[in-house]
Amino acid sequence: MSAESMYAQSAIYGMLFGRRERDLPFYLGLAEAAGPGARILDLGVGPGRVAIPQARAGHRVLGLDDAPAMLQ
Repeated sequence: MSAESMYAQSAIYGMLFGRRERDLPFYLGLAEAAGPGARILDLGVGPGRVAIPQARAGHRVLGLDDAPAMLQ
């Protein structure tokens, strides 16, 4: 499977990475260090695995991804 096909099929990406959580404390810690309500740019946001928890923590998150399937 090529990387392009993985990103074109969000279900495949979800099966591979959807349950990954061990890196979330790292990213949430970076957001907290930026201050309350920090503005965060998530490049390659995918389905929002990291961006959604950051937004739920009160940060303003803008996610960009060049794979349309990831943004659906």
